[in-house]
Amino acid sequence: EIRTFICLLMTALNLGMWCLFMYTNYKHASQISDERRHATEGYNWESAISNDEDRETVFDTCRLVPSETWTAELRAMLNTSYDPMSSCNRSYIPWTTLTREGKVQQSMGSIYADQCEARCLEFATDRTYARSDWINLKEDKVFKCDIVEARCVKDGSTVYNFLHTQIVKKSPVKTSRKRVKSAQSVYILVIDSLGASHARRVFPETIKFMQDNFGAVDLKYMNKIGENSRPNGFAFLTGKSVTDMKRELLGLPTVYRDWSMEESCGTHVDGRGFIMQEFEKLGYTTMMAEDWHDGVFNWPACVGFGHQPATHYMRPFQIRYGKDKPASLLQHQGADNCFEPHLFLNDYTEKFIQAYPSSTPKMAVTWAAYLSHDDANAAFHADRQYKEFFERNKDELDNSFVILMGDHGMRYGKTRYTTVGKKDMSNPFVGFSIPRNLRVSDTLSNLQRNSEKLLTWFDLYETFVDIKETFAVRNQQGRKDFSQTILRLGTKGSSLLRPLPSGERSCRSLPIPPSFCICEQDREIIQLTPELDGIGQAVAKAANEVLVEERVADICAELRPARIIEVQHIKGSRLYDAIVEMTPGGGHFQALVRDIGVNGNRSFVSVAPDIMRLNAYKSQAHCFKTSDNRHLCYCKDLL
Repeated sequence: EIRTFICLLMTALNLGMWCLFMYTNYKHASQISDERRHATEGYNWESAISNDEDRETVFDTCRLVPSETWTAELRAMLNTSYDPMSSCNRSYIPWTTLTREGKVQQSMGSIYADQCEARCLEFATDRTYARSDWINLKEDKVFKCDIVEARCVKDGSTVYNFLHTQIVKKSPVKTSRKRVKSAQSVYILVIDSLGASHARRVFPETIKFMQDNFGAVDLKYMNKIGENSRPNGFAFLTGKSVTDMKRELLGLPTVYRDWSMEESCGTHVDGRGFIMQEFEKLGYTTMMAEDWHDGVFNWPACVGFGHQPATHYMRPFQIRYGKDKPASLLQHQGADNCFEPHLFLNDYTEKFIQAYPSSTPKMAVTWAAYLSHDDANAAFHADRQYKEFFERNKDELDNSFVILMGDHGMRYGKTRYTTVGKKDMSNPFVGFSIPRNLRVSDTLSNLQRNSEKLLTWFDLYETFVDIKETFAVRNQQGRKDFSQTILRLGTKGSSLLRPLPSGERSCRSLPIPPSFCICEQDREIIQLTPELDGIGQAVAKAANEVLVEERVADICAELRPARIIEVQHIKGSRLYDAIVEMTPGGGHFQALVRDIGVNGNRSFVSVAPDIMRLNAYKSQAHCFKTSDNRHLCYCKDLL
């Protein structure tokens, strides 16, 4: 009887454990489904489909068509021979040099000065730097800091400043997580405003070199998720959304941001999923450099990092160069003498690569904000510079994960009004290469297959997480099967190194605002008639409502439609893609509007967060610097 009782008890326990296992797995799968639905739609999918007969359906599916690289229209607009450095002084020699030992030495140019000295600049906050005392160069001091500023004085006035960089080696961060010895490095090089087709125009040699030597894959259909660098940067570097996704135009509810403005701007980014710090926890040696002092985590007026976010952080250089910008510094280290901000980044990165052996796992993020941001012609000359950077560092990069990318496409200028330019704005370039030893595995074939699908920055972030967890963490054999899809709870993306989840990938099923959707729709240009005047009024009304919500209507002028420039009807819907000129300021705004009229009467509505400005506005919005919506502001003091 005892034996029978024990058998029955064991059977009951086994059955209970099996039931618990099945329930847990069911709940886990349900959570994945719920999380995915929340991240992409923010509402119950089935009830929305069955109950909302008024919704638009053009975004339910996605037809992907690659943009043309060159059109007759673009050839007439662009100058491939343009080089902003064509007349710079290539014979200039700095008055000081920084030796490999960390000593600052004087050259012949400094003989005209009474005294030359140098000091260290180091991280204090993302807005300030700590500085050491000036040391006379005659003391032959060794400077043990990455950023060394030199200056020379003549008759009591500073006549020379120069910022030198070096990599002073540091020990990796101690961590409790075990890392594999063969962990491979990751290099992320961002070029601001580099669209997919524009990259093929301005960087043909660089892209070809990456493809021929690193097996780089062009992720053709990356779709941005926000208007400017800030929301897109947060997405691929932290995996979080920082703007609401309003979808009323589609008859869908709003998908709310992960972090409010206070959480993303008024709170430090440290320790909240920033991908570089996640790699650093595994003992990676890291480096971060942006050439704009108001970087992706600092604009607009945000606190950024509370502690130095990387082993090597170039921020003091940018604050001194771009914020303080003493005249004698720009005179010697400026464009007149052939110095360019993106080359400062490449030089610092190259020193970082050379400072540590290839066996040291490294991660670097650089962000070139100036090169391609304001002028579609400005980057043509940089093709050779980037190609040569990759050539010089070929051995290291060939065995690393390398991503050369934009954050969005060109937002301003003549090309922005072309068919290719409109799409490029939402379709940033991403060239992705994996280490040589992985190019014969499922990893590469998955990446190639996924390059033909609609993607978002959240997918790229999950790819970085997958690299960390699979190739850097010890004892992760269960993750080495790349025929399997892995989904993390509470995330909005999927690793591009694995098969993507089954199902339609569209701007409805993915977290993509409808105004930014790169899926092809059948469109027709509408002849402008008085009955379409309501489109301009709808866009102006929505923009003004945002200014009221932001509590800046007292300093920002009320916008009024001056003229409608263009209207395209999206066939099969009541949606119109319009470009409207506003007054005051002459701003050109592009927005999706919806005709909600009945019985043949036209009535239009727009959603302001998706209103894009096509021409520059910086000086017009000088009174409003603390919001993603400052592009809607024309300061009243300019009237």
